[in-house]
Amino acid sequence: MKILFIVPYTPNQIRVRPYSLLRELRRQGHEIVLATLWSSAQDQADLDALAQLGIEIVARHLPSWRSLVNALLAIPTAQPLQAAYCLQPSLLAAIEAKVAEGDFDVVHVEHLRGAVYGLHVNGLQSNGL
Repeated sequence: MKILFIVPYTPNQIRVRPYSLLRELRRQGHEIVLATLWSSAQDQADLDALAQLGIEIVARHLPSWRSLVNALLAIPTAQPLQAAYCLQPSLLAAIEAKVAEGDFDVVHVEHLRGAVYGLHVNGLQSNGL
């Protein structure tokens, strides 16, 4: 299967659930595109390790100030703070581009913080992309 795996933080041996799932899916021969965010040099090293497994990485930087602004902007709305926290418009655009070229069999979204990305993909698919 071709899988778009969206996780709003870098999977690694600390964030073991998505890390283990990615490794096992890849071991089973699935083609995986990982759409994620990074915030440190260690995150980038962790992404490099996943790329060495044959996972295609689509990652964008999420500085801590952006997360704080996202959360503050969500306070007067009905959007959960967790869902707003990891919003990075450049990752939305990158995901949109991958879906447009894609032909994914399944889209997996990890964590409430990834909900905005999953809803975006759902909207794209509803509009014929």
